[in-house]
Amino acid sequence: MIQVFRTSVLELHGTVSKWTGGAWRYRSGQRIVSTQFWTQEARPAAHFTLLLNGIERMIFSGKPSWNMERTLMTTGLLETLLVSKLENQTRRETPYLQIGYQPTWRWPPPPPTPTGRPWGEQ
Repeated sequence: MIQVFRTSVLELHGTVSKWTGGAWRYRSGQRIVSTQFWTQEARPAAHFTLLLNGIERMIFSGKPSWNMERTLMTTGLLETLLVSKLENQTRRETPYLQIGYQPTWRWPPPPPTPTGRPWGEQ
């Protein structure tokens, strides 16, 4: 079964004071979910903490912290978006991204929003 993933990227300069990481609607159409992220002026580079934890776990265990398909999917999506941008935002087919991917590890919830964020509301 082929699943269709549609996406849009919006830059709303000055319109919103927070960033939205993503939003999606389930096939039934009844449930919409979104996620939000912020930049980290008050805690610079904290987003690398989870990545470094995964690298450390891989070094000590000798096993990958997440599936190879995760890296392939991320790299393929980024490459497609950048090529589309170079080609005046043309539609790009991605048959090479029709791979099975089942996450084996969940990111832990992040710590609370730092006091220095959101920057625009200080």
